[in-house]
Amino acid sequence: MTTSTPAKSYTLYHSRLAKQLRSEVHISNSFAQLNLSNPASSGGKAYTAIWDTGATVTCITQKVVDDLGLVGLGKCKNITAGGAIETTRHLIDLWLPNKVVILKCDVTKVELYALKADVLIGMDVISQGDFTITNYQGKTVMTFRIPSLETVDYDK
Repeated sequence: MTTSTPAKSYTLYHSRLAKQLRSEVHISNSFAQLNLSNPASSGGKAYTAIWDTGATVTCITQKVVDDLGLVGLGKCKNITAGGAIETTRHLIDLWLPNKVVILKCDVTKVELYALKADVLIGMDVISQGDFTITNYQGKTVMTFRIPSLETVDYDK
């Protein structure tokens, strides 16, 4: 995976403590013609995503596969909270809220019914940048910058 734009950041504010970190992302088929300025012109569509530091890989639902006509790259095993499942891999271009495009993001297909989302952003994406969550005064703030620019150390 490579990013195609210079460092950018995104901050998500909640008015209370958040149980989930949600944002809108856009996804387009990696095999479609790419227009970096606009995901819609690349056939991209908007989806609700959950940011999950407990997930190793980024996942999408069957709805995303069907909406974008994604072709499977083969079968794989995915370890989930419910155990190991056999699934398929797909290549997407992932447009984060900060207008960063992760090109050729290798994702797996899973069902996310209980989460009410179509995308789960995992550590394969999160680890490409700086990711911080604060809960000051009972309000959750998540901020993400890509690529990583410095070490954040609260002990100093």
